[in-house]
Amino acid sequence: MPKELTTASSSGFALALDQRILNRAKAPVDQTKEIKGISPVIEFPVHQEAQRPEKGIQSGEAAKTHQQFILTDSTAAAFETFVSSIGGALKSRGLTRSHVMRSVIKAVMHSNLYILHEISKCGPQKIPSNAKGFESERDALETKIAMAIVKGFRDSPALETE
Repeated sequence: MPKELTTASSSGFALALDQRILNRAKAPVDQTKEIKGISPVIEFPVHQEAQRPEKGIQSGEAAKTHQQFILTDSTAAAFETFVSSIGGALKSRGLTRSHVMRSVIKAVMHSNLYILHEISKCGPQKIPSNAKGFESERDALETKIAMAIVKGFRDSPALETE
């Protein structure tokens, strides 16, 4: 299947293309018109790949939004251990960080009001930078937030499955 022409390509050729040329290349071709001795281009239909539904319960929402997080080495190691231990407890292979993160977000959103209530007890906070040199301030704030999350989880009702 041919690739869609874009200026976002990393190839030198695609980067050298100017937007006018790109638009002309994407424009429909008049099959009856000959341009300077060149026969008309025959367009072949391009078939879109059918989107396969994910197995299991359908939510109607595809997992496609990419997010990036900046973690400390110890937090990254703890998260990897957490993911692999959940995979081991499920006795299944292929569990990814994305599976676990979406599950954590569902749990947090279920207890959101209780968590926000606990966080509001902390009062206004100065948000430290992620840059080097702010480790102790960042750790203190993240510990307060973690404590509020745990308290909010304890206070909230159990997540019910449908």
